[in-house]
Amino acid sequence: MRSISLTVFSSLLALAACGEAPRSELKVTNGEIIQESDRPEVVNLYRRVYQNGQLKGGSTCTGTWIGKNTILTAAHCTGEGPSDAEGKVSDAEIMVFEVTDHSTMPKKTALITRVVEVYRNKQWEAKKGYNRYDLAILKTEDKAASERPRGEARISRVAPFKGEAIEIVGYGYYDMSTFGKKGDDLKRVGRNKIADVSNGFINITGEVKDKSGGATGEAASAGQGDSGGPMFREGELIGVASGGGTGGLFARGEASYVDLNTSDSRAFLARFGY
Repeated sequence: MRSISLTVFSSLLALAACGEAPRSELKVTNGEIIQESDRPEVVNLYRRVYQNGQLKGGSTCTGTWIGKNTILTAAHCTGEGPSDAEGKVSDAEIMVFEVTDHSTMPKKTALITRVVEVYRNKQWEAKKGYNRYDLAILKTEDKAASERPRGEARISRVAPFKGEAIEIVGYGYYDMSTFGKKGDDLKRVGRNKIADVSNGFINITGEVKDKSGGATGEAASAGQGDSGGPMFREGELIGVASGGGTGGLFARGEASYVDLNTSDSRAFLARFGY
């Protein structure tokens, strides 16, 4: 790993007056903390953000290794810059990183590897933000000798169904209640069941905070900051986090993951051999 100094912002936007979280910002809530080396197929992504040509900081997302040099994430994690006819983005500066010290500001980080090519589902661009085409493929540099082993998730070819047990992984906010919004950028894993499958999404509902004062990992949902994160069923990848929110302090959290078994998702993934 190579040491770098990044001011890490998570694009953390204030909750709207009605208590709904921004649709494009997701993080696991009520999830159990795991080590960075656990679930090595899941990684933290950092994208530099520019405004009028000036570097303004960055935003973070989650991604999943699906090949030795290939990461699957959400299209909106690639920014809103232009892409060519094939969806290749030329100006997205993205890297895989981890936070090594949470006590400093800016937080100390380590660069794992750099993204060299970015492709997003071109259909996403018609609406952008939160939609059923919210998928992107990132191609990275080769693994460095000092880099720990990269995991590799297998994409399921079996359609998801209501009531099935799932697992989600992300870096995050453990409290997404209206007055909470607490997070620490730690890697978390949570469990739930599919609420429904519709309109190209796999939807779940769960806790918006650690109600017991400590995360249990059960009834986990998603909130601000974990866009692009994975949903697993029986160890296989079935969805990618796209949008979600909360109805307020006492409401359940909702999260929508792009269903990887729709014809649209399969067509996009097939372009890259998946």
